Amino acid sequence: IISSIERDHLHLAQSHLPRKLRKKISSLRIEGERKNVTVLFADISGFTALSEKLDPEEVIELINRCFKVLIDVIYKYEGTIDKFIGDCIMALFGAPITHEDDPERAVRTSLEIMGALDRFNEEHGTKLSIHIGINSGTVIAGGVGSDLRMNYTVMGDTVNLADRLMEEAKDEILVSESVYKKTNYLFEMRGLESVKVKGKTKRIKPYRVIGIKGIPKHKRGISELYSPLVGREKEFEKIKSALNKVLQGNGVVL
Repeated sequence: IISSIERDHLHLAQSHLPRKLRKKISSLRIEGERKNVTVLFADISGFTALSEKLDPEEVIELINRCFKVLIDVIYKYEGTIDKFIGDCIMALFGAPITHEDDPERAVRTSLEIMGALDRFNEEHGTKLSIHIGINSGTVIAGGVGSDLRMNYTVMGDTVNLADRLMEEAKDEILVSESVYKKTNYLFEMRGLESVKVKGKTKRIKPYRVIGIKGIPKHKRGISELYSPLVGREKEFEKIKSALNKVLQGNGVVL
């Protein structure tokens, strides 16, 4: 049973879903399946302190305004809202809508959320903070519930680890190693000491997201590892020469 505030958040998310994104979701056949998804958990803290200074109606109004800011950023990158749990929001990138760069979209979303919350605090004189955890991996995605009420959601260890990373985060964005490997060519990240988290026998290594790199390295290869094209001038000249010969009608073998 969801609380009245969570119900308000769900209504807010549904009412602000962009028409373009709504059409994309409606056009999909949503069935139970295994998918590679990036899961983002974001938990806002500081509302309890506000309740000591403001009337309940004012607190609820601030909460809804704050969550609208988060929701708008998530929708901007075509993420979807899975659920609200108290002051926590769970978003998906890759389900039901899939993009090649879903991990990148999730990290960009988290950075923009951080900036948006800073502006929200300045505008409203609040001191809210946010803790974000992101993980990528395989999930079971599909509808759960009954014929009367069917909700699309994802389940699996990937979801659990994203939640654990959020719990470890302290006013920061923490990502798993899988997200780090797929996005570190774009974002500045700092590896932290391995931690023991609930539900995992092995310790996991989180990475703190610092920001966007000034000049991203070129993405190469199929292993999702990234490195700049340095010291490859001779190979590049050879390729250019071969292309010129092809354009002139001469076959060539590299």
